[in-house]
Amino acid sequence: MKILEKIIGSSSSDVRIVEIENQKYVMKSCDPDEVFSEKSFMEVLSQNDIRVLKYLNDSQLPQDVLFLEYIENSPTLGGLFNEKNCLKWGSVTKKMHSIKYSTCFKYNEEGGMVKLLWTEYLAKKIKKAFVKSSENNQYGFSAAELIDIKKYLEPLLSLSLSSFSLIHGDYHAENILLKNGEIIPFDKNPEVFSGDYVLDLAIALLGMPNETLIETKDSARCADKKCLKAFISGYENNILQEKNLKKYIMLIAFGRLYTPYSQYYKEIIQNLLGLDDTLYQTHNACNNL
Repeated sequence: MKILEKIIGSSSSDVRIVEIENQKYVMKSCDPDEVFSEKSFMEVLSQNDIRVLKYLNDSQLPQDVLFLEYIENSPTLGGLFNEKNCLKWGSVTKKMHSIKYSTCFKYNEEGGMVKLLWTEYLAKKIKKAFVKSSENNQYGFSAAELIDIKKYLEPLLSLSLSSFSLIHGDYHAENILLKNGEIIPFDKNPEVFSGDYVLDLAIALLGMPNETLIETKDSARCADKKCLKAFISGYENNILQEKNLKKYIMLIAFGRLYTPYSQYYKEIIQNLLGLDDTLYQTHNACNNL
């Protein structure tokens, strides 16, 4: 095996491009539960006619290593945002979220299903978000604003779901490959396998280009809203009407303010705290473009 390149960007795994017998692969080294979760995710998607990365299924391979199909010159969606691609993204997302389960669960390192309480999973995410804020000078928020953020998120802790969807858990545009016009989700979050699909939608919307979720009266900047409109059309449902969407957007934006991808997140948080219908006003203002 020849190591060709190390891929920078993954926080939980070591990812390299390697060559074995003149064939290139993406070699992902991570915890065994992440390997099993990603394999299971790809198998379920494939069974439901969603394009996935092929992987080497060899029982002799270490449990903490995954060899994935390497696709030459295939960019992520993050570099090719347009209406056509976002329409396809929305359609694939709808198909993925239509895969239902009776419980919320994840996989352990032996491949066993571990039942989870969705509200406990969210509680841990909220706790981690506030720990990160304390480590980063509260991101400049006042004590009163932090209290308001906590109150805003509290309803998530009393959610009661009757069914659970297959979810990605880190469904931003850099985890979507494009190949010959096909949408290929990859790099699943192993912390949860089935849960509330609205979480995925919140992560996807936060990854839309340049201020999609920020209130603006500048019609020239509404071109970005066309990607949102196309995604909604592909999803075949006005996701902006999802009851808890803005709560999840708040959770993800606040929880990721310490990352290098959070350029507009603080403004989004302030909009949600100060003007709760920002998302609706922005979307409606750009609908006729």
